Amino acid sequence: MSMGTAALAFAGVSAFSQYRAGQAQAAQLKAQAQQYNLEARQQAIIYKQQAADVLARLNEHLSTTIATAAASGIQALEGSALSLQNYAISEAANEYATARDNELIATQMGKFKADVAKSGAKSAMQSGLLNAGASLAMGYYGYKQAGQSSLLNSSVPGGGQVGLDMRSLSTTETAAV
Repeated sequence: MSMGTAALAFAGVSAFSQYRAGQAQAAQLKAQAQQYNLEARQQAIIYKQQAADVLARLNEHLSTTIATAAASGIQALEGSALSLQNYAISEAANEYATARDNELIATQMGKFKADVAKSGAKSAMQSGLLNAGASLAMGYYGYKQAGQSSLLNSSVPGGGQVGLDMRSLSTTETAAV
């Protein structure tokens, strides 16, 4: 196998390897993007459940306040009982809004992380292709260089040599050429 052919073969193997490495990294980043989406959905479900729990606790608190007031002979929708209910509603509204905001933040953060990973996957694939192309170009260049070198030092029918062996020339001879 000539040096040029070897350079092409090695370049082909290197190019294929770099292309596959780009594919593998892209696949890993795409899987990571899916994982981020799943984690965001899980977190959003947790916050959604927290919001529902806030409403359930509010209902229990309001029911208890109204029942206690009624059992004590106090007007449930006036005075202290009403103040307690309004306070509970206010606190529950804050907790509920916080839980819903957290749900939205978790969803958006997961989407952002997934988008970054997808962008990285695209870049990894492009990088693999670019590196593969560069390897092929370098291999082709090596092939051409080996071909030119062999032409400079090839035998001529009849016994002579064509070309110069630059290593055998001294510096004074090189300057004269």
